[in-house]
Amino acid sequence: MDAGEELFPISVNLSVLSVMQENTVREYTEILRSYGLPDGCVSVEVTETLDADKETAEAAAHAFHENGFYVEIDDFGAGYAAYANLAAIPYDILKIDKSLIDQIGTERGNTLIDSLTEMAADLHMTVIAEGVETAEQAAYLKEKGSLIQGYYYSRPLPPDEFDAYLKNSHD
Repeated sequence: MDAGEELFPISVNLSVLSVMQENTVREYTEILRSYGLPDGCVSVEVTETLDADKETAEAAAHAFHENGFYVEIDDFGAGYAAYANLAAIPYDILKIDKSLIDQIGTERGNTLIDSLTEMAADLHMTVIAEGVETAEQAAYLKEKGSLIQGYYYSRPLPPDEFDAYLKNSHD
């Protein structure tokens, strides 16, 4: 930001216990404001296990939205997968778990990914596919309009290598 570079959105994983703390939204909002970050630059990721307490999840999602955060449901399909909560809790982003991505290339796996991406689109949610490792998976998911995260593009990198990766990927 200080160098005038394009900002990339970042996501912060929050545990269920963190989200249930009454001061979490306030603390994260203070951090966002202290760095002068614009609204929508930071997302909070919660696992679908938070949906076990629907009221808390819904209140937290609304509070985060009101303070400029996007809310992501992480690891979708690996746990509770309460579809009714997707209608009630205003998630912005549905992150499909790697265990489902690994099924791409099978009839049932493709059907499941098709259904999830269509449902997410109908709910006005962005889809991010986690754990993408192959060109086949990436091509299939791109065709479905999904964003992609995984080793197919890069393993996690230290900051200096990440900067170099970004410079080279824009050339």
